[in-house]
Amino acid sequence: MIVKKMAQLILFAVALVFVGCGEKETPTPTHMVFGRLTFTSIDPGNRVAWIKLVAAEGNLTDSALYSSSCLFQGPGCDYSMLFVPEGEYSVYALIDMNGNTEEPALVPDSGDLVTFGKPLILWSKTQVDFPDTAWHLMP
Repeated sequence: MIVKKMAQLILFAVALVFVGCGEKETPTPTHMVFGRLTFTSIDPGNRVAWIKLVAAEGNLTDSALYSSSCLFQGPGCDYSMLFVPEGEYSVYALIDMNGNTEEPALVPDSGDLVTFGKPLILWSKTQVDFPDTAWHLMP
């Protein structure tokens, strides 16, 4: 009888160990980054604008970790990026004035309009706008 009880306890303990090993890993939450780009100094109409997230404290020439684009139709365009994992990023925007910016790097060249980076700590749906005052011409 004691041997039978001991065997049952051992089987129960082994079952608990295997049940604990099967726990699912919780995925990192993802969120949406959205906003509006505005530029009225010159007409950027029918030009593509890119918004890119790079590593925290990264720079404009770093390859994009996540990106989105929008087409200027008038003085502004709206963008959104879906399923971006929580974390720290730097956000940059550029208007491809000569139509030669290539994915995935999205590196601007001379004549493109660009913004300085904005730090972003993403932990919920977040709006990041770039108004007229954010833009400067790439040398």
